[in-house]
Amino acid sequence: MRAKGTLGVGVAALTLASLAVPVLAAEPDEAGTSAMTLGFYTINFVLFVVLLVRYASGGIKNYFSLRARMISSAFANLEGALRDAQAQAMQAAERVRQLPFEKARIEALIRKQTEQDVEAIRQAAHNLAAQIRRDGEAAARSIAEQAERQLRSAVARSAAQMAREMLREHFRPADQHRLVEDFVQEIAAREAQ
Repeated sequence: MRAKGTLGVGVAALTLASLAVPVLAAEPDEAGTSAMTLGFYTINFVLFVVLLVRYASGGIKNYFSLRARMISSAFANLEGALRDAQAQAMQAAERVRQLPFEKARIEALIRKQTEQDVEAIRQAAHNLAAQIRRDGEAAARSIAEQAERQLRSAVARSAAQMAREMLREHFRPADQHRLVEDFVQEIAAREAQ
């Protein structure tokens, strides 16, 4: 590889030298520039290019190779990002397309849940009303029985009071004697049996 580079530089130098000979032999033009001056500029330029190719070509090649790889990598990354963005855009579009169906599904779920909740509340209210009715009937029976007991007690007290008063007014010692004798006879009759 080194031999090819040296051979190329030698060929370029011979070519320039062969081109420079006629230029050196020419006469100056009207502007006062001689062909010899132009030849020196040409040789200087060719030497600059040869030196540049000889010593800087590896670094320049490496720089442009690295730059090409970086650009290629960035381009590949951008293409991947573009594909990802397109896939996400398609997913978003699909989700947007599915929104009416999802909305209808959610509405149906909410409606069903609401109906179940209303039915549960209705059933709980019905059960509570039945419980209140049973408790009310039991309380009414209890109150009625208590009132009946109180009424009987009041009637019994009143009857006892009236009997006491009647006995006080109408009961005499002869009546008491007769009652005791009747009682004794009744007991004697029971013992005789």
